[in-house]
Amino acid sequence: MKLRILLDAGMHMIVPWDYRTGLTGIIYDILSVSDKNFSTWLHEKGYKIGKRKYRLFVYSNLQPLHYRITDAGLQTNGNFTWEIATPDETFIEKFIDGLIKRDNTLQLFGVNLKVLDFAKMELPPISPTKTWKTLSPIAVSTWDGKSKQPTYRKGSEPEFVQALEANLLSKWEAFNGKKWEGENLNIRVWNLKSTLVPVFNIKVRAWYMHLQMWGPIELIRFAYDVGLGEKNSQGFGMIDIGG
Repeated sequence: MKLRILLDAGMHMIVPWDYRTGLTGIIYDILSVSDKNFSTWLHEKGYKIGKRKYRLFVYSNLQPLHYRITDAGLQTNGNFTWEIATPDETFIEKFIDGLIKRDNTLQLFGVNLKVLDFAKMELPPISPTKTWKTLSPIAVSTWDGKSKQPTYRKGSEPEFVQALEANLLSKWEAFNGKKWEGENLNIRVWNLKSTLVPVFNIKVRAWYMHLQMWGPIELIRFAYDVGLGEKNSQGFGMIDIGG
């Protein structure tokens, strides 16, 4: 399920390049206003499978109505669209409750942003011929078991798509408490555009792209709700139908 939010600062403002750090904190803060225990559980424990832990929500880039690129960030008129998605309906309900209890106001980068409107968005009918696009860039890394740090994969590498497919199945298992036993999901990517995204004091190599997905509709819907790749809860990997 996806929540689309319209925000207005009522003034021109600069959105810093590392804005995902602030947005992730805002999400847990809003959830905490509704249910502190749920927010703490999601942040500290989340959905586990083996040693892996997932928060199982994803969000889009901040999408300003008008902007200009500066060294400090995006200079905007203060009007934004922002989208958050998750397979967990409890998350959505608590997030909406938190927004209402906060008088539909978010404080971000020292500015009060008013929530003008929000709406739940259901996935429209889908088919293997549908083309998908990224609303936030997709990050994929692999680890050889020896290096100190994982390697961020290029979107053109076979390992990139293989990791996307394996990661989605791992998240599905964590959410549902059992392994996926249906047919495989296949992904094709093109129109790749690299970007280096600062978040939580690191820079993540990620990719904007177009995609097609073949396979079980249930898995495709899950990908829509949970995002593709890693670091979804830090604003990576949201997808939507569109060319």
